[in-house]
Amino acid sequence: MRHLACFALLCAAPLLEAQENRARLRGMVVDSVGRRPLAGAVVQLAAVNNPAVGWSATTDSAGMWQVSELAPGRYVAGFVHPALDSLGLDAPSVIVQLDAGQDREVALAIPAPRTLVARLCQADISTDSTGLFLGRVRHANGTISEGGLLATWTELRFTKQGLQRATPSQRALVSADGWFAMCGLPIRSPIAVRAWQGTDSTGYLELDIPPTGLLRRDLVVGRATSTVATEVSSSVVNRGQGLPPTMRHDTVSMVRTSRGVGAVRGTVSTITGAPLAGARVELWGTNLITETSGDGAFALDSVPSGSQTIVVRGIGFVPYRAVIDVLPPEPARHDVALAPFVAAMDTVRILGQRNLEAWRTGFDQRRQRGLGEFLDEAELARRDPKQVSDLFVQMPGVDILSSGAFGRKVVMRGRAGGFFCIPAVFVDGVRFFNGQGRSGRAPTAAAPTVTGNSELVDMMEYTGTADLEFVVNPNDIKAVEVYPRDTQVPVEYDDPRDGCGSIVIWTGRRKR
Repeated sequence: MRHLACFALLCAAPLLEAQENRARLRGMVVDSVGRRPLAGAVVQLAAVNNPAVGWSATTDSAGMWQVSELAPGRYVAGFVHPALDSLGLDAPSVIVQLDAGQDREVALAIPAPRTLVARLCQADISTDSTGLFLGRVRHANGTISEGGLLATWTELRFTKQGLQRATPSQRALVSADGWFAMCGLPIRSPIAVRAWQGTDSTGYLELDIPPTGLLRRDLVVGRATSTVATEVSSSVVNRGQGLPPTMRHDTVSMVRTSRGVGAVRGTVSTITGAPLAGARVELWGTNLITETSGDGAFALDSVPSGSQTIVVRGIGFVPYRAVIDVLPPEPARHDVALAPFVAAMDTVRILGQRNLEAWRTGFDQRRQRGLGEFLDEAELARRDPKQVSDLFVQMPGVDILSSGAFGRKVVMRGRAGGFFCIPAVFVDGVRFFNGQGRSGRAPTAAAPTVTGNSELVDMMEYTGTADLEFVVNPNDIKAVEVYPRDTQVPVEYDDPRDGCGSIVIWTGRRKR
């Protein structure tokens, strides 16, 4: 028996020594984009000298993982996770050297936003205030195909001509597998976005590039029936000199509606959870508007499928805006909690001295010349405008384009009659907009209907360029000069680059 026991000890010694030489590899997987541990990632190990031999482990809720009983040697460590697929990235990997009995930690991570921006855009967000919009475009019916993407935003620029507002835009192609990457977009600035595949598109979307410099979001396109309805005013024009009178037809307003087969359901409440009745709920660019019931519920039907922007407003509350995905036949569900307005600080007042009536002499002189249209304090009081655009209704040579997405736009009819253009706008003598003479054809039919999302009036091209509601309060306007034709514009308010007319607004306290 003694010899048998000794023999057993001698046989077990190499096995104990092998177990003592075993190593362990452990660590954490981090989502650097979301700034959190990555749970559910599958970590994979393979021996460098024998890739056919592998091990795997799944991260827990804290992103932790470990693999034990590893022989000494070199290993390749990597991981897979749906978050990598959503960024279009291959699995990152590292090579690790394990010595006998070693307990080693390895850090694995999804690349940080700065790394992704530098890799895809060759830009450094620490020195460049632009970022990256990355995602995939798919159809509401589940198909994926090539398409395009348009992003537009506004910028205020100080130039020799004064403060000017420009509307840069970028286009990107969507690959056959749905991926797109758009670089050079401003950080912390609202961006109007629209994606399309063939004749189908998303709605008008407003997105923001976060301070990290990376926005990751998928977009859904869908089909809609779009209608542009025009309101036309008619008047008799006496031509004189024995000529018979003729009829004049002016477009007063244009309203665009979009309809589909989707639906949106939800509730609106306060941040304390109390239901909010009477809140206004609308989808941009569709002219679909409703109000919440007594229990805060709302319902929108005939909604175009795809990504849409929902806007919720309540008196005394901060407006809410978000992008939702409408995927028929199931209605999209979206619940909203509105925060109350809170006064953060007193109004900051900057005092200065200037001759508040210095503009009046030039205003009177130009009115005496008889070129253009002029509105003085008496005419403003008579019209009593609730919006700035109300001042231009039925004004010769001027149109008001209405859109559920971007408000009412003041435009002028171009030289070709069927075209409109963006006027130059001056406020107290300072150039405000830079429309750069862009024009588009205005519809002439009363209510044409278009299948798909093709636009008779593409309001995306005019986001923020002709909406005077963002420039001045109607109660602060003291006088207005309107020059519908570029040949009428005084030299001090003319820009030869535009080839359009001009609007000159003078502000001050009106007599009541």
